[in-house]
Amino acid sequence: MTSSRRSRRERALNNNIEDELARRQILALTDRALRNADVTGVIPTPLDVVAKTAGITEVIDISRLPADIAARKPRAMKRVLGALLHRERVALVDRSQCTPRVRLTEAHEIGHKIIPWHEAAFQLDDEERLLGKTRDQLEREAYLAGGHLIFQGEHFWQRALDYKVSIGTPIVLAPEYGASLHAAIRYYALHHPDPVAVLVAGRYQQPDGSVPVWESVD
Repeated sequence: MTSSRRSRRERALNNNIEDELARRQILALTDRALRNADVTGVIPTPLDVVAKTAGITEVIDISRLPADIAARKPRAMKRVLGALLHRERVALVDRSQCTPRVRLTEAHEIGHKIIPWHEAAFQLDDEERLLGKTRDQLEREAYLAGGHLIFQGEHFWQRALDYKVSIGTPIVLAPEYGASLHAAIRYYALHHPDPVAVLVAGRYQQPDGSVPVWESVD
């Protein structure tokens, strides 16, 4: 990869976090977490090792959510997928999900742990937040860190850029990284060095012949 192409990719990789310094710090912190766990280049990333090295003592099923925390859960939350209890150093993950989504949830919570300024806030993630649809800054930062843990940045792009620009590329690579198709396609579109966009559209036409577009990623 040429240096100009790499610099474009790095800018694209960071474009979902508003503060330049925060972006650089998050990526550096995530790389350091991978190095400290001695798993750089190990694919799929062994998240349990990263979590332990990052100081998370236990990752348990969300069904064991402590009663006092469950009682404070906002009623608007349809479903809780993950939580990080900073004081107890415990991550809670909904393990009833498919394996790739369990990994996404766990990586997201590890992201909260390795970003030091997140410890002041109690994090409780609902499904919408975990999928990156909120504009909350802390969630975007944890999402960036979690994606970097799963795809390991340069490792993913060394593989992806060997293929043509196509939605087929993240679909082919997703199983290798233990990632869901949704996460891989989104990561691919968000961080590709070239102009790339994905539209999530409805299956059936509307009366005017168009199809609804539910989400766009570019």
